[in-house]
Amino acid sequence: MGNKRCDVSVTWAHTLCPAPSNVVDFPRCLNYKKKGVNTLPKVTLRSDESQEQLLRRFSREVVKSRLLTDVRRKRWFVSKSELTRIAKKKAARRTRKSQKEQQQGV
Repeated sequence: MGNKRCDVSVTWAHTLCPAPSNVVDFPRCLNYKKKGVNTLPKVTLRSDESQEQLLRRFSREVVKSRLLTDVRRKRWFVSKSELTRIAKKKAARRTRKSQKEQQQGV
């Protein structure tokens, strides 16, 4: 059959914001705006497409739009000092990694 997780998300989307039966749409209730993108992921059922294929295509569109990634990232407030501390840690990790690669290459 289909992926149980996808079935739940479609049910959730349709209960919050009902859409026509041939369209799977992310709920407009979230009022989500992404920098440079004004539309949310939306797919329309093709004539030769099953519901499972439609769900797979919809989940791919959601992943490509990076909507859930941004929502997870913005779930909690992170102060500027915390962001700079994290950025410094990442930079140090990158430099250590590049130095390690250079030593192995030589």
